[in-house]
Amino acid sequence: MKKITFILLVLLTTGTAFGQTTVSTAAEIIEAITFTEASGLNFGKVDNTAGTVIIDFDGTPSGTKSQITGGSPSAAVLNVTGEASESYNIILSSTATLSGPGPDMNVTEIAHDANQTLDVDGKETVNIGGKLTVGTNQIAGSYSGSISITVSYN
Repeated sequence: MKKITFILLVLLTTGTAFGQTTVSTAAEIIEAITFTEASGLNFGKVDNTAGTVIIDFDGTPSGTKSQITGGSPSAAVLNVTGEASESYNIILSSTATLSGPGPDMNVTEIAHDANQTLDVDGKETVNIGGKLTVGTNQIAGSYSGSISITVSYN
């Protein structure tokens, strides 16, 4: 009986030691980052012999193919908008395929000239260029495709 009484006494007099405090919490919500296409990447008008057309960020064509009068070569232009002065990441597909009446043509060396930091108004204009490879005796006609683009905050 003494043993049971002692155990009960120990259990009743033993306190639980713990501490309690609070921590502050906060969140900052910023404007979503978005982009729109102002113009697409256009390799202009070239003949159907094998060669390459390179469009630089400023839209200047070069490569082994000469432009034919009436074409409109131009770099793609994106308008990126979001939170002022925030940095962001832009990812472009490394290749694209142009499909049309003949065999597909490949676009490679796709690159951008982004600073990847939005200005004080939350904007940046991004130019995209690339290299088109025209096949031997490529069938004449219009060819089109798309470049996959992902933009996100760092």
